[in-house]
Parts: sequence; C-alpha cells; structure tokens
Amino acid sequence: MDTRDYSPIYDDLEILNRWWKMREDSREKKAFLYMDITTMHGGAHWADDSEWWRKKPSVLYREFGLRLFGNIDAFLGKLEASGRNFVVVFVPEHGMALRGSSIQSPDIREIPLPAITTVPVGIKLIGPGISPISRQITVSRPASYLAISYLLKSFLSSSAFGRDEMLTKEVIAGIPETAFMAENEESMVIRQDGEVYYYGKGKKWITLPAAALK
Repeated sequence: MDTRDYSPIYDDLEILNRWWKMREDSREKKAFLYMDITTMHGGAHWADDSEWWRKKPSVLYREFGLRLFGNIDAFLGKLEASGRNFVVVFVPEHGMALRGSSIQSPDIREIPLPAITTVPVGIKLIGPGISPISRQITVSRPASYLAISYLLKSFLSSSAFGRDEMLTKEVIAGIPETAFMAENEESMVIRQDGEVYYYGKGKKWITLPAAALK
C-alpha cells in the first residue's frame, strides 16, 4: 500500500506527538509507551461520514489502512530524526474478516479462524547506527507474545544498540515457536498434526474442513 501521497489525519498521530513532547521534556533515560492507536474492526467508520454504510468493507478498510500507515510513517520519521534509540513493536489484534468462508460470513469473527487471527507482528529498531533500509528479517514459523518477550529481553541484554549486536544468528534461532491457538468467550480453534480443530457452542471438538479455512 503506497502512502507517499497521503496526508495523515491528526488524531492518533496527535496523541503520539503529545507523548513525544512529554518524552523530550523528561529527564528519564528510558521510557515505555503502550498505545492502542487505531481500529479497523468491521463497522468502524469516520464520525463525520454519514454515508459510510453505503461503502464496501474493502473501501472502508483501505481508508483506515491509509490513515494507519500514514500516521505510523509520520511518527517513525519523527523518531528517526531525533537521533535517539528506539524499539517499536507493532502488534495487530486480528483481521477485519473481509472474506468469509463456508462456515462463516464476511465481517463475522465469532469463530477465530487462522485466516483472521494469524497476523503479522513487526519490530523496528531505530537509532543513529541503524540504517532505515536495513535488510528485513522474516520469522515464518508460528510464534506468539512469548517471542516478543524473548526478543525484548535479548535487546535489553545486548552490550550495544545495533542491528548486528541485537539480532545475532543465535538470538534469531532462539525465538520460541508457539503452536497455533486462538480463542474468544465461546470458541477455540487449534492446529495440530496438520489439522484444524474447533470447539464451540456444541461443547465438543470437530475437525474443520480445508475449504472452511480459505
């Protein structure tokens, strides 16, 4: 998605900028920020858009996506220009379920299927000694918040803030793998031995057909 010609809406970005101003004024050597910066849930819409319900979900998704990445790009640029060191962790909650399946309609997330709950997590290192165009490292094996905790611990234990020092081959190889499991108040979905199983209102485990997972 190309956001170069997009002017970010200053809502989430305004909050991030407010935090950055507080950070600049602080004398603390280290700081941590947790923020839920946006929503891309089904039914989400602009407050001043009275015709939002006429739009296709894919159109609304694109509008929110442009805002999201525009705001993130703007804020990361501010961090890079500061000359300080940062670790930015980006964790999506789940997908918008734009496409349905044979067992669940589009925009419905009652059953936490892998196509909805398997999301890409990103960790970005920002600092004077790290090139903004450093080669991306991709971890394709299934992982969870345990992998994030492991990496943050490794970063804090590093002798220097740098890509090569913090992301050694040993650190990358040690990222813990977590078998797929997703759940909500009434449903649970797991993957085991190449099959996907669902436990729901019927209070019993059933094997989901491959066609239901597309």
